[in-house]
Amino acid sequence: EKSTPAFFINSVLNIFKPRFSVVNVDAGHKNGIAAAYQDAKIVLEQLFTGQNPEFHFVAKADFNDAIDGFIREHEVDLLVTVPRYHEDKTNLIKSTHTKRLVYHSSVPVMAAHEWQQANIHRQTSTF
Repeated sequence: EKSTPAFFINSVLNIFKPRFSVVNVDAGHKNGIAAAYQDAKIVLEQLFTGQNPEFHFVAKADFNDAIDGFIREHEVDLLVTVPRYHEDKTNLIKSTHTKRLVYHSSVPVMAAHEWQQANIHRQTSTF
């Protein structure tokens, strides 16, 4: 909740009024949606009240392949990603999902970082 830049994303959604899909990729979804994902869905529904988000869970091991398939299947025009940084040492060697999306996606990619949330709140509170 705190790391999701909801104010920034809501601002973009309010300008363009698009169909809004929230996609979670996890190979473990084959056996149903875990309780943690259900809890996250409830939080996201609250953060994006009025935006009518559609939630999709893709059960694939390859993140980029899953997103590419979702883009084609749902005719996505813009992909907004919220990069998550993990304390995993392998991230020092492997490129991030976001970087790979930007270089290989067939649609524009906008990365909304958690620091944008704090910066936007500071900027809007001065008006």
